[in-house]
Amino acid sequence: MEKIQRIAIFGAGTMGLGIAQTALQSGFEVQLYDVFSEMARKKRFNSQPFELIYREIVEDYKTKLWLALFLAKGLDGKRIYQSREAVDNILNRVQFLDSSNLESLAFADFVIEAIFENPEAKKELYRTITEKVGPDIPIASNTSTIRIESLAQAVKNPGKFLGMHFFNPVPRMQLVELIFSKRTNSETVAWATYLAAALGKTYVIAPDIPGFIVNRVALPMVAATFEVLDNGAIKEKIDGSFLGGEWYKYPPALVIMKAMAKSISNLMKETDCSLETIDKAFKFGLNWPIKASELDWLLSLPAEKLDEQKDRLKFRMGPVMFCDLVGNDVSLDALKSLQQQESEKHHFIPLLLEKMVVEKKFGMKTGEGFYKHGPKVKLNNLGDGYWQIIFGDGKGNLLSSSIVRKLRETFESMESQENIKMVFIGANGPVNGANIKEFPLCLQSIEQAQKAVGEFNDLLKTIEDFPAPVIALIRKRALGGGYELALACDWIVAEKGSMVGLPEVTLGIMPGAGGTQRLPRRAGKSLAANLILSGNPREACKPLADLILSEDQMEPEFLKPIFEQLNRFISYKFESGRQAKKMPLKEGLRNKLKARKEMKKIQLDWKMAGYTTPKSFAFAWQAIINGNRKNLDEGLADERNAILEVFKTRDAEEGIRAFLEKRKPEFREQ
Repeated sequence: MEKIQRIAIFGAGTMGLGIAQTALQSGFEVQLYDVFSEMARKKRFNSQPFELIYREIVEDYKTKLWLALFLAKGLDGKRIYQSREAVDNILNRVQFLDSSNLESLAFADFVIEAIFENPEAKKELYRTITEKVGPDIPIASNTSTIRIESLAQAVKNPGKFLGMHFFNPVPRMQLVELIFSKRTNSETVAWATYLAAALGKTYVIAPDIPGFIVNRVALPMVAATFEVLDNGAIKEKIDGSFLGGEWYKYPPALVIMKAMAKSISNLMKETDCSLETIDKAFKFGLNWPIKASELDWLLSLPAEKLDEQKDRLKFRMGPVMFCDLVGNDVSLDALKSLQQQESEKHHFIPLLLEKMVVEKKFGMKTGEGFYKHGPKVKLNNLGDGYWQIIFGDGKGNLLSSSIVRKLRETFESMESQENIKMVFIGANGPVNGANIKEFPLCLQSIEQAQKAVGEFNDLLKTIEDFPAPVIALIRKRALGGGYELALACDWIVAEKGSMVGLPEVTLGIMPGAGGTQRLPRRAGKSLAANLILSGNPREACKPLADLILSEDQMEPEFLKPIFEQLNRFISYKFESGRQAKKMPLKEGLRNKLKARKEMKKIQLDWKMAGYTTPKSFAFAWQAIINGNRKNLDEGLADERNAILEVFKTRDAEEGIRAFLEKRKPEFREQ
C-alpha cells in the first residue's frame, strides 16, 4: 500500500459523521457505511416505496454532512469553504453505502469502525469486513473503553488491527488516542500515526487497558460526580466552582478532583504511561486548564495559596455539564464495560446514573439530563379557559426548525380542547428570530428552502386560523421570525421599551413568513418599508403593537385580569378583525407616494453608508407593493416565491456567511 486515499467508515452516527467530515476536510475520499436499508424498513409505512424512503434517509445524512462542512471553521476561526459550490465539490468525495452491500469495500485503503459500544456487535462486523478487504488493509476501532486485544480476536490479521479513539465533536477536538495490541505490527503503527497526523490530529499512544487514558480518568470523575449529587450536593455549585476556578472551596467539588487525582495515580501504577503523556491527553482531549502532573501538588496547597492562581484554575465546563454533554446512557454503558472487563476492580456504578438512564434523562441529546437543554415548548393551563405557550432554547430563544415544529404540534393538540377563551404565546425573554445556522441549507437546494419556508408558514397559518384569539407577548425584543410570529397573532402585547424589527434584508435575504404582507396591513406600507428595507429595529408602540405594559404586568397573574376586561371587546372584533387582515390593503395615492419616497430614502441611506443594497432589497420592495394589492393568501404566495428566488442569489450566501463569520457583508447587487 503506497498511500491512503480512501477511508471506509462504519457508522454514520455522531462520531462516524464527525470522522467523515474530518477526513473530507483533510483531502481523503470517504466510504460511509451504515444500516440504511434496515432504517428504511423500520420507517416504511402505508404504500411508500422502499427505494424512496431509503433515498430520503441517505439524503438526510448527506444534508447533515453538507451543513457541517459549510459551517466548518479552521484554526483561524474562519470558514474553510468560501462557497456552496466548494462544499458540493467536497461532498462529491463521499459515498453513502449500505452495510449489507460491501463490494465497494475492496477499494478502501483504511477502515475505521465507529458503531455503538457493544463488543459482540463490533466483533461480528470485523468478521464481515475482513472477508471483503485485503490482508494488508488496517482496521481501526473507535471504541472508547474496550481493550483492543480482545476485539482483535475477531480479525483475520490481528497485526493490522488497532484502536483509534476520536473525541466528540471530532472536527474540533484535536486528540486521537492510538491503542495497539501486542499483535499490532510496526507497519500498522506507522500507517496509524501517519493518518492521525494527516487528519490534523494530535495523538498519544495509550495503553491497551479498558478506558485507555482519558476515559480511565474521566469515568471515575463521572462516577464521583453522581455520588456527590446523590448525597445532596448542588449541581450549580459544583459547576460554578469549576467555572470560577474555586473548586477547592466547595467540598463536593474537591471530592471529584480527588477522585481524578487517584485515577491518575492508579493509571501510572498499572501502566508505563508517563505524566507527560497524560498531560498531553488531558490538554487536547478534555481541554483541562491544569496539568495532570500538578494535580497532587495543587491539592496539597492551602486555599489561600490557590486563591492567588484562581484564574488559571478555571475549567471551561463543570463536571455536571460534562455528564450531560457525554450522555448519561453513554457513561453508564462505559462504566459497565469497565466493570465487565475488570470485575476484580469493582468499578463503581452510581444508582443515580442508572435511575436517570431508566427515566431517559440522557443529557443534551434528549433535551434533559441534570439540566434542561435545547429547544423547549411548554403549555400551561392558566384556568378559566386561558392558556399560555412558552418557547425558548436558552440562547436568544431562536425559532429553530425544531421549535417551529413543536409549536405547531402544540397548537394542533389544543384544537381538541373545549372552552378555550384565549392563548398567550411568547418566550421568557428576547426572541432573536430564526436560527441563522440553519439557513445554509436553504442555499443548498430549492427543496430545502421550500421545506424551511413552508414549515414556518404552516405554523403561522395554524395560529392565524386557531379557533380562539391568540395573543403574542413580546419581552425586550422580537426580531425577524420572532416578530413575524407576533404579526400572525390577533393581538400583540409588548413590554415597555421592547424593540421589534425585520432585519432580514441586511443579511441578503428577506422576510419569508409573512412580514412583507402582515406588517403593511397592520402599520401601512411606509412604516413597513422602513422596518423591512432598512433592517433597523424600532421601539414597540402602536401600530407595531396593540398594548404596551410594564415588565411586571407581563406575567399571567396580571395579564389574565387585563384580558378578562378586554375579552368581550376582543371576541366581538375577533372574526371581523381576522377577515379584515386578509383583505387587500387599500391606501390612497398619497400613502403610496409616501411609501415609495421612504423606499428611495432608505436606498440612499444604504449608499451614503457605503453599502450596496442586496438583491433582496428589490424583491422585498416588490413583495410589499404587489402582494398587498391582493388578498393575504395570494400575497403570502408571492412572498414565498420571492424568498425562494432570493436564496438562489450570491447576496444571500454572502449575507448568511458574513453573519456567521461576524463581519460586515459585501453585497454586489446582481
